[in-house]
Amino acid sequence: MAIQTISETPDPLKHRDSPRDEITALTTRARSLYYPNNDPKDIEDNVLRNGTYVASPKVNTVYKVGEFPSDIGASNGQPSKWVKVESTSGTYHG
Repeated sequence: MAIQTISETPDPLKHRDSPRDEITALTTRARSLYYPNNDPKDIEDNVLRNGTYVASPKVNTVYKVGEFPSDIGASNGQPSKWVKVESTSGTYHG
């Protein structure tokens, strides 16, 4: 499936200027967060263009996943170098 021009759904809560340990702790029972100095738009665009397709159980939804060389954020209370991007009806978000 080819990716055509799409738009991003910005999420200001995904990017914080807090210390890495604090961000990791915040994700224990909450959403995933990016570490400072990582641009969510650049990361998610990279995964959208270069990541691997993953089957989605949702109609009209595309998932792509990508791995980065080092940790770029945290999820479930653990550092992570993986990102999943969801595209629905031409709009994407991580």
